[in-house]
Amino acid sequence: MFSTSGSTSIDRPAAEVFAFIADVRNDPRWHTDVLAAKLIEGTAVDGHSMFEIETKPVMGVSGGTVTVSQYEPPSRIVFDVRMGKLQPTTTFTVVPDTTGCRVTRRIDMEPQGLMRAMAPFMRGMMSKRNDVFLANLRRVLEDKPERSLQASAKGAKAIDYERAQETFSKQELVRGPGHYLNFAPNSR
Repeated sequence: MFSTSGSTSIDRPAAEVFAFIADVRNDPRWHTDVLAAKLIEGTAVDGHSMFEIETKPVMGVSGGTVTVSQYEPPSRIVFDVRMGKLQPTTTFTVVPDTTGCRVTRRIDMEPQGLMRAMAPFMRGMMSKRNDVFLANLRRVLEDKPERSLQASAKGAKAIDYERAQETFSKQELVRGPGHYLNFAPNSR
């Protein structure tokens, strides 16, 4: 088993941040691997909710489920994620601080079969990506104009590049590593 975690401060009330994180349907706005999410069990987000997700983590589009296994608003939520052989548990803790709250995202995973040989590589990659996801979460919740288009582009089935250019007129879209869109300062 391996674990990785990261934290960030978000200038928003803890209860508001918790509610946003607990509703997995918000993931496409900040989690660059999640294309879509829908609630498939329950009528409201609580300790018995299950979501169906569509992801594109590295190669191809795949799907899975995210089940809330522990629900302690406004401070802690645990998700059991099932995507084929990948079955991570993701724990979020939200703690009030002087500027809003501190969010920690921890991932625990027991690789199965041949995936065990990839564990050292996966741990490093997941740690780096966790930091990116937390930075995106912060930008979205703080509604900063320089917010990452990675999440919004990944969350949409298609993106209107002209509209994106207008929205982010001081920056230019560039193709980043892998299949993500990143921002670069406008060089014009």
